[in-house]
Amino acid sequence: MKKIYILIVTLVTLALGYEFLYLNQFLTSEFSFLASMKEKGIIASDVSPSTRSGKWVSLYLGWIGSSFLLALLLYSLRRRVSVFKSLGAIKTHLDFHIFCGFMGTVLIVFHANFKVGGLVAIPFWTMMISFVSGIIGRFLMGQLSVKKEDLEKECLMIESELEQYPSVISEFVNSKKQFIQEYIGGQTASIYNEVSITKVFYNTFLGDFYLHMKLNRVLSDLPKDVAGKLKLYSLANRKLAFYAPTKKILSYWHSFHLPFSIVMYVLAILHIVSSLFFSVEM
Repeated sequence: MKKIYILIVTLVTLALGYEFLYLNQFLTSEFSFLASMKEKGIIASDVSPSTRSGKWVSLYLGWIGSSFLLALLLYSLRRRVSVFKSLGAIKTHLDFHIFCGFMGTVLIVFHANFKVGGLVAIPFWTMMISFVSGIIGRFLMGQLSVKKEDLEKECLMIESELEQYPSVISEFVNSKKQFIQEYIGGQTASIYNEVSITKVFYNTFLGDFYLHMKLNRVLSDLPKDVAGKLKLYSLANRKLAFYAPTKKILSYWHSFHLPFSIVMYVLAILHIVSSLFFSVEM
């Protein structure tokens, strides 16, 4: 996801979190975004801000959040409808899809005022499952973002580059290779030909955690350029080893994510219609 999207989601979440803490009297601060807007005439002076369900703050957040969730469908249209395939790169649409998913979920959580009960709990938790599922799906797509042939070429290229270092460093690097691959969950492709999908999934997540959080300490006694190449080699080798099972996991993920998304939209529509026309507080 683009940095500007991450910044917007972070600022909106922090601003809403502060305002909700203020309106629910968890903060003693005198500053309020809504109070400031009332002073400037942006909000009518006779309007009383409240986070309670059915009040205008909750309703506006619900409508805006629902709009973001509806915008998620643009990515599906870009992928599946030929008319839309010329409208921008798929990566751009995917970034916007992820951004809308985060924004919509954040706004709906505040729309519910962190109180979910009764029938409304069903669409809410369906949304949350779809949200978490979407994060997992994006991670899996990242593991397959480079073609298998290109990963093989990258591994061979890095191996040839490492061989050009002085013999002392080369021997040390070769002794570290297998250890590093095991450290980030890669090991060798032959080991994982018959491994369970659960183990591949677990090792992929755990391996990325080690890669970003702990591997620098393991490589601290190597020159930075050598350590960097070893990290790239190990990651490419791990992706290559897990390529086939990751594709299988992604196909299972699609079978799970799509139905939940459809159910989420259907239940959201029912919730909106019942709230508007029947004055049902769900």
